[in-house]
Amino acid sequence: AEGTSSLGVVAMRRSIGHALAASLLPRLLAAADAGGNCHVAFGRRPALTDLTRVVPTLGPEGMTTVWQDGDTIRLQRWGHDCQVVDGRAIEVYRDEDFWGEVGQSGLEDAAEVAPGHYAVVWTSRGSVWASVVSEPGHGGPSASVTAPVMVNSASGGHVRRGPHISPGGPANGHVSVVYWTSWREDGDGWGVFGGLIGLDGKLLNAERQFNAEWRGFQLQPQVVWCQQSLWGMWLNSSGASCDRPGAASDCATGPLLRHLGELFAPAGEANRSLLAPETDLRGSRLLSAALACDGSVGGAVPVWLQTSPRGRSVRWIAPGGSAVSSMELPMPPASMGGFLMRAAGSAETEVGDVVMLTREGVTVMVRMDGMGGSIAQVLRHGSHSKPELFRQRRLGAGRFLGAAWEVVDGTGPTMLACFEAGDDAGEEEPVFRCERRTGRWLSGAGGVEEISVGHAVSSLMAFVLICCAIKRCTGLGAGAGGSGGGRGRARGATRLLAEARAETTRVGELREQLADIPAEGVGEPPTTAEQQPTAALPQHSNECGICHRWVAMRVAMSCGHTACCGCIDRLLETSQPCQVCGRAVSTVLPVYA
Repeated sequence: AEGTSSLGVVAMRRSIGHALAASLLPRLLAAADAGGNCHVAFGRRPALTDLTRVVPTLGPEGMTTVWQDGDTIRLQRWGHDCQVVDGRAIEVYRDEDFWGEVGQSGLEDAAEVAPGHYAVVWTSRGSVWASVVSEPGHGGPSASVTAPVMVNSASGGHVRRGPHISPGGPANGHVSVVYWTSWREDGDGWGVFGGLIGLDGKLLNAERQFNAEWRGFQLQPQVVWCQQSLWGMWLNSSGASCDRPGAASDCATGPLLRHLGELFAPAGEANRSLLAPETDLRGSRLLSAALACDGSVGGAVPVWLQTSPRGRSVRWIAPGGSAVSSMELPMPPASMGGFLMRAAGSAETEVGDVVMLTREGVTVMVRMDGMGGSIAQVLRHGSHSKPELFRQRRLGAGRFLGAAWEVVDGTGPTMLACFEAGDDAGEEEPVFRCERRTGRWLSGAGGVEEISVGHAVSSLMAFVLICCAIKRCTGLGAGAGGSGGGRGRARGATRLLAEARAETTRVGELREQLADIPAEGVGEPPTTAEQQPTAALPQHSNECGICHRWVAMRVAMSCGHTACCGCIDRLLETSQPCQVCGRAVSTVLPVYA
């Protein structure tokens, strides 16, 4: 009878476990789907890394991916549930010259300029081109693409890079501004220029120069419509990289903010002299920047990332204000790269590069982490709330290609991030993969989180409490033996919690040790003979074993392998072992060459 009773209790426990798995798990998955997190994937040609680009966009009715795969640019619509809309992809443009101008020509940007209409921008033969794509039912029974139009003036001898598009919306008659950087057109280095295109894809004016400050390099431009006003922002660079050891404070200054409201007036040439010059926001050693419109005050909100004495900081100006606010970021500068110089001449994103996107007081920063994936982090800095920096979230694996960040009705701030995934060697199908992530997920309030030690402890405690509650309910009829078993299970749960707390303490101590090690910078090796390693050392002795970048100070793990401070900090944060041998990290020590 006792055996039968015990078997009955075991069967009851199993049935409760199966019932929980059958009832709770589908609800959790349905909640995650209902929350707006999903992904899409579509094929790409293998081994064409330099000729593959994706530009994602988000709009009220869904998502759009515009991509280049070899010599062809295509567009595909998706619903917010990641389901295909309107069947097959639309071919926007095909140009065999893309093959002969690798890294200098190709897809650059795209935007939804009106419901059902999308502007696509690319470079070819040193010039900026654009077309407008209309979905079926928006101007005709089938999809249509306007003839390509050259947006810049036909002046020879100038190289143009990094064009982007800013849609104007109904308040501006759906007129969009296309802007780019041009070499030596303003008299010295890179300058910022732009032009207007209409919803019919026609050019509305001759190109205009945006920057009044022409000395140095004006790079990484951002231009936004704010109601009926146009605002522009760019960095002013000396041409030096800001992510190298001992970088001068003027390697990148600004951002420079300018109101461009009268630039495209009918008498634009005469009115240009009436425009106020740029306002210098007085940042230094800038790495990235973003600009957004605040509709409540009709003004622009600049946000930028720069190095600081403690590492790096995000700075911004609140809507309608002039005071600069800032927040220090907890990551050492060794893990940061310089997005600045590549912004003018390349669409590539490399390890450490930071892409900033901002909308309505919420900024998201995305960077490749050097371990085959990307990391996103959200900062809320709206004028009606205290600034808050949320924990980092890990995105999908693969080379990061681009992201869109918009406020979507019913969901709030939403990001669509795209990657180059799969294996070009043929073991896995090469694809483009785009993930839709809500602001709620990115801020850690829902969805599947990146597991850190602290969250693992919280999850373990919750799991133990649920298991204990289930076993307590199902063990009421087990008698004294059940009581003894309950004490054993309680001791086991206590032991698991103690081990988890010990792991948290261990990782905390390791990160404190890591913080005491000076991070003297990463980048390219020194070039002077006095700074080079001695002949007895290997040629790349100061190369990080994970991200393979030169570092002034390496850190040795307990297994003997070395890496930079930034990479080891990420290993500890995500509870990962050494990426070379797979052993756990128990100590960290500086290496003095």
